[in-house]
Amino acid sequence: GRVELRTVLAEYLARSRGVHADPERIVICSGFVHGLMLLGTVLRRRRVRDLAVESYGLDLHRDLLTGTGLNTPRLALDQLGSRTEALASMRGTGAVLLTPAHQFPTGVPLHP
Repeated sequence: GRVELRTVLAEYLARSRGVHADPERIVICSGFVHGLMLLGTVLRRRRVRDLAVESYGLDLHRDLLTGTGLNTPRLALDQLGSRTEALASMRGTGAVLLTPAHQFPTGVPLHP
C-alpha cells in the first residue's frame, strides 16, 4: 500500500488503540481473507505449526488457516473472554488469533 495510507493508519492505531506501528511494517491487504491467508503463509514459512484460535470463532477463519498448513487448536472462552492463561499448556503453539474488541458471537470483550 501507499506510504501515505500506511502513515495515516499508523497514526490512527496510536491514537485509537495505543498501538505504535512503523508505517514501513504495515501491510495493506485486499480484504480479511487475503490478510488471514498471508498471515498463515508467513507463519508456516517461519516453521510455526500451531496457531490457537478462539473456540467460538468463525469456522471460516479456522478453515483458511488449516488450508495454509497450520493446525488450529481451540482456545477456550468464559464470561471474561478468551482464556489466555491456557496458552501456557498449549505446547507448540507459535501464535494466537484473538478477537480484538468483542468476541464473536458471544460479545464478550477481551479481558486484560
